[in-house]
Amino acid sequence: MKLNKIFRYLFGQTCLFCGKAMQISDQEYLCPECSEAMRKMRLELDPHAFPENVALYRFESPIKQGLYRFKYGGERRLGILFGEALAERYRILEHQADLVTCVPRAKDGRRRMYNQSEVIAKAMAKGLDLPTDFNLLSKRKGARSQVECPTRYAREENAKWAYRTGKSKIDLAGKRVVLVDDLYTSGATARACCDLLKKQGAEEIL
Repeated sequence: MKLNKIFRYLFGQTCLFCGKAMQISDQEYLCPECSEAMRKMRLELDPHAFPENVALYRFESPIKQGLYRFKYGGERRLGILFGEALAERYRILEHQADLVTCVPRAKDGRRRMYNQSEVIAKAMAKGLDLPTDFNLLSKRKGARSQVECPTRYAREENAKWAYRTGKSKIDLAGKRVVLVDDLYTSGATARACCDLLKKQGAEEIL
């Protein structure tokens, strides 16, 4: 944290989402415009209607720009911000989870510096004081990205093939697992991963 503060004073501070130059502040990481846009884009939480899905925002600007900077620009602080927000939202549901995991990423040489879902999951787990296990699932090397699949059926089939059980030794029998992903579109990836976790004995996927 001290290094981040020194860096901002030396090189200036920019909005994590749009990259706009900002006045130096120890607290704010978003410009007023992006902060207000995110407030308006925040999805309403109805735990009775959708208890299994806890989404934060609609996939629109400035979220689109922020996710791109997070995925490809090395802005890990955005993942921490998302994870802390997820933890706050999760508390509203009053679930009692046992551990947190995430959708895995294949080591395929693509231009990403880290598994963004894991960064979010770690921050969320820290906020909830829950353990993590990121070896419950794995992704096959060479698996196609979901954005390369032209139809919903293709996404479903690709996700079923792409993901498999990982190398974790944890016994999931009777456990409630929080599954974190950075982006939810058709739901094919989430369903494939949930099925694998249930096959390992998980009682509920949150």
